[in-house]
Amino acid sequence: MHKSKLFLITIALVFLASCKEKFVPDISSPGTGYLVVEGNLTAGLGSTDIRISRTYPLNVTQSAQMERDALVSVEGSDGSNQPLPMTADGHYTSPQLLFAQGSTYKLRIKTTDGKEYLSDAVSPLTTPAIDSLGWKRDENGVGFYVNAAGTNDNSRYYRWEFDETWEIRSFFYSLYLYEKPRVRPRNYPLEMVFNCWRYNASTSLYLGSTAALSSNTVHEKILHTIPPGDEKLSVRYSVLLRQYSLSREAYDFYELMRKNTELLGSVFDVQPSELRGNIHCINDNSAIAIGYVTAATVSSKRIFLDRPVSWPFNEGCESFTVVYDSIGYYFDGGGSIPIDLAYDPVTGSPIGYLGSAPRCVDCTKRGGNLQKPAYW
Repeated sequence: MHKSKLFLITIALVFLASCKEKFVPDISSPGTGYLVVEGNLTAGLGSTDIRISRTYPLNVTQSAQMERDALVSVEGSDGSNQPLPMTADGHYTSPQLLFAQGSTYKLRIKTTDGKEYLSDAVSPLTTPAIDSLGWKRDENGVGFYVNAAGTNDNSRYYRWEFDETWEIRSFFYSLYLYEKPRVRPRNYPLEMVFNCWRYNASTSLYLGSTAALSSNTVHEKILHTIPPGDEKLSVRYSVLLRQYSLSREAYDFYELMRKNTELLGSVFDVQPSELRGNIHCINDNSAIAIGYVTAATVSSKRIFLDRPVSWPFNEGCESFTVVYDSIGYYFDGGGSIPIDLAYDPVTGSPIGYLGSAPRCVDCTKRGGNLQKPAYW
């Protein structure tokens, strides 16, 4: 191709790329947002936590707007009425709900703006036990899977959620602490910052169905994968899995939600669909509620995994020598943290301290909690 023609094509491509503008969809919503209801009415042993929040505009950067001071209760066809008081912003809980055999239940919500919401009646389902949890390692990392087997009387639709805990360690073990204007030894064990624990809860939707299978058996269903080099597997990791049975209607709702939130991005993906669920405002037809109230027993199981062989986690930490005359310059303000004494390589006499970046010395600087969990 002629050089001048190639140059013109290049200029045209640069010009077209520079013409891209950010697209902000024109989506209107009420000022208070739509009500969002999440949670399962736990049958049998276990607490119930219903989370109620509000939607907010796409162009607004904020955390979820939690619904406070609502009146929430569970009403049964047997005439029972069980309150769920607010125990934290937007969280309405009961240590244990009581369900009668053959009865159905509805969730009622009265918000402070005078709106009243009522779910459709749901029948509590029995969730089969989790047989086992396991993991597999490949080029994509470590994938965790579940095995479960239900009977023909159980639902064939499932949802899972989990809580993660992982231990982290500082790259350097710090024996000293800077307290202006001096460095002193740390009090053991109260001031040690080498071991920490971090926590996380699942945010994606994990669904499964055995409706197309001859038996109601979930076999090695991969739920989530930790990519190579992730800090979560740098020392020890644990996941607590919870399993719920779903009705076919609840499964369809969650599957549609999953597609709307996780499978959008190209012309070949599923197109956005309207989500409503089984909860409705009964005194204002214009008020929209989003969510699906389910009722089921909960099965749970925990698994631990120590750091896999050759797990490629590297913090990239280095230490440096801080001579006595420079202690204030390096350690004042917390830009560096002392580790241990530094010695003259010739005389062997102490000349100062070894120091490093806070994230390399103090595990709380990486989001860790020093309190060891009871199940660890």
